[in-house]
Amino acid sequence: MRRAVLLVCLVVAVAVIIVLMARQQGLDLPFVPSREFPVDPLAELPDGYNVHLQVTSPDEKLVAFTGSYNPNDPFGVEVRQAGLWVYDLDTKQVNQLLSGNLKTSFDWSPDSRWVAISKGEGYTREHSLVVIDTKTGRVNDLGIEGVGPAFSPDSKKLAYTGEYDRDVGAWHETGRIEVVDIASGALPEPISPPRQGAVMPRWSPDGTRVSYQVQAPGMSSVKVFPETWYGLVFVAQADGSGAEEVYRYTLDEYLQQLAPVVWEPFGRTLRIHTDEEDLLVAADGSDIHKAVVNPYAVGESIAFSPAFTPYADAVPPERFTVTIENPTDAELETRANWHLPNQAWKIEPREMRFQMPPSGQKTLEFKVRIDDPRLMAGALPTLIVEAPLGKGAESVLIYKNLAGMYDPTIPCVRAGTPPKIDGDLSDWKGARAVWSAYDEAPEGWEPDDISAAVRMMWDDDWLYFGAEIQDDIFAAPRSVRELWQADSVSVMVAGFECTLALIGGEGIALANRSSGNFPISDARVKISHKEGCTIYEAALPMSRVFEMPPEQGEVIPRAGTGTYWHDKDGEAPIETAWQTCRLEFQ
Repeated sequence: MRRAVLLVCLVVAVAVIIVLMARQQGLDLPFVPSREFPVDPLAELPDGYNVHLQVTSPDEKLVAFTGSYNPNDPFGVEVRQAGLWVYDLDTKQVNQLLSGNLKTSFDWSPDSRWVAISKGEGYTREHSLVVIDTKTGRVNDLGIEGVGPAFSPDSKKLAYTGEYDRDVGAWHETGRIEVVDIASGALPEPISPPRQGAVMPRWSPDGTRVSYQVQAPGMSSVKVFPETWYGLVFVAQADGSGAEEVYRYTLDEYLQQLAPVVWEPFGRTLRIHTDEEDLLVAADGSDIHKAVVNPYAVGESIAFSPAFTPYADAVPPERFTVTIENPTDAELETRANWHLPNQAWKIEPREMRFQMPPSGQKTLEFKVRIDDPRLMAGALPTLIVEAPLGKGAESVLIYKNLAGMYDPTIPCVRAGTPPKIDGDLSDWKGARAVWSAYDEAPEGWEPDDISAAVRMMWDDDWLYFGAEIQDDIFAAPRSVRELWQADSVSVMVAGFECTLALIGGEGIALANRSSGNFPISDARVKISHKEGCTIYEAALPMSRVFEMPPEQGEVIPRAGTGTYWHDKDGEAPIETAWQTCRLEFQ
């Protein structure tokens, strides 16, 4: 049974079937189906593999993937094998090319024979590039330190991130792009400035230029998190004669994830796929225009009102509105209907048909009723917006979850009287519990399976966390080794992370660090369970959570703040999900 519990998180489930084509260079282009999300080529992969990264060969006959193999439990703690494999889509055969816990990106040669990858394990400082012949299995160690290789169009050269600062250890923060001739054995040639943090090299179709990206500001130079992060796109001459910035875009404030960038076939432009749209950027930076309106962005533009915090002692508003924007310059005949997860939810009207004005918006009003408030912690209704794009054309389908009405903020109230840490939340005066919500509730889910309500308090010395969870099966970890393989909860606040668990009958808090899990000796934790209800109650020292204590009115952003829920039911595999939220000190 899949458990994916989200703590007051704005959940957007977007099913992209069609993309909207916008005007390009003054011409009205037709709407065409998107090929962005094809059928998973590993759908028939034999059991036992846990795939980390996968890349299909240019001839679409092979799939290379990294990950692990354990025929008895592919997602278990005890990994039997880890490495790089090649899967033949015709014969369904799987061949291992390299061993090791490989985490970095890799690339196929254009002739679909070779794979280039760093053989460094994990996210380490040691990265040695190898080129592997997928027909013979021969591994050619280039003797070069580098990460994220990309083959040139003639398969003779590699561009990659190299020359990074080993003392910092973060190749993506201090590296530069280098080019090496594979066969000649010549020394690599740098083509970008040193310590720039250059990543994601991509060759132009004619092999004369290499695009790459830089995150700004770089993580290694950040002392105070900026309000805005940027992705910078550069184009460098492959002979090292120069590199110029051609475009910069705003990164998601929570993920800071660089956008995919690819060269268009003639090499004159780059296509940049951001969360908002697809852009065509001239390779010399002289021109920029919109290529595609991304349905994800359309889904994000659907706004619910009023904003609603799903307190455990409240119900949703009886009425709410939905505002939908039309990103095209054409009038669209649109249909909106609701998918309800169960009969306890009532939304009227279930379906509406309306006209969307060109480049305009439409506001719809609905009535809502829910028989059991605990269902707000489960699967939520989903609005499906369908817009035909012309006679005989397929439709754009946009999915927007009702969680879009949720305000993902946990009120952290100042404690007048510190609560007793005794596994009983009845003395949490003034702290309102907020329902968690499933990303996607398992089939047959009931509120007594897992319904979680969370509350938080604080004073000068302690940050208090309390969660009440309705769970029909409670499976405590037997040891620290099973910390995340049984029922437990991890709490993250502004980058600090700890896990609360009941081990050997005692509630403990363990600080989660890259080097391991360490007991927080001065934390106080009590976990109680009876009659299908688990209570997690903890007092965490403020000095452990924050370098500087928070002030009343301060809001901790969603980046690095939230919880992981870990749930184990019998023989079913453990499932976890990261839930982000804001934390407001009141």
